[in-house]
Amino acid sequence: MYLRSDATKDTNQPGKMEDMAALLQYLQKEAEQRRRDDDRRRAEEAEIRRQEFATFIATLTTRPPSSPSNGTQQPTQHNKPVIKPPPPLLADATFQQFRDWRRCWQD
Repeated sequence: MYLRSDATKDTNQPGKMEDMAALLQYLQKEAEQRRRDDDRRRAEEAEIRRQEFATFIATLTTRPPSSPSNGTQQPTQHNKPVIKPPPPLLADATFQQFRDWRRCWQD
């Protein structure tokens, strides 16, 4: 922003100086309030993250109740399909044999 040459003359007047001082004081108070609000917000966010992390750790450390009464855990059965690797292709296979072999093992 460019100041006019007569702007300096206006600030020499007592009313203008008081206005400028009041404006400066207002801006400083606003900046201080903004800093306090930011600090409070950061503290609240940090506390929320600490609580979420504690909850996360608690879910990792809790164990599901074991069904056997003797305390030994049985391995869990997963119903995932077992992927079988394709049979090896001979090194001297022809292109037609490769295409037939490939068709059997494409997803």
